[in-house]
Amino acid sequence: MVEIIVYKNRADEVVSFQVHGHAGYADQGQDIVCSAVSVLTLNTVNSISHLLGIKLEPTSDLGILECHFPKQQDLLQQEKMQLLLQSMVLGIQAIKDNYSEYIEYKTKHV
Repeated sequence: MVEIIVYKNRADEVVSFQVHGHAGYADQGQDIVCSAVSVLTLNTVNSISHLLGIKLEPTSDLGILECHFPKQQDLLQQEKMQLLLQSMVLGIQAIKDNYSEYIEYKTKHV
């Protein structure tokens, strides 16, 4: 099972996320659930970094991705980053709705 934990602050902004595990929907390399989660999370991190120019330092290891999102001084940059992160969360929730036995999604407030 893929486990995704999204951490939010009091303002309900995403401050970090963790993804780990293997969905088990199909063999590794053929698993559409793992692929979908990977594409969503990696594309979000890459979009924030490349499109917004926000320096991120994601950590990844075999089957694990973690990223922290620094609070931006520029309010517009912060809003754009949060919009991308909320889009990621929306996608993850859609995957969970369709493949609930292969994905666990949690939100934790910090």
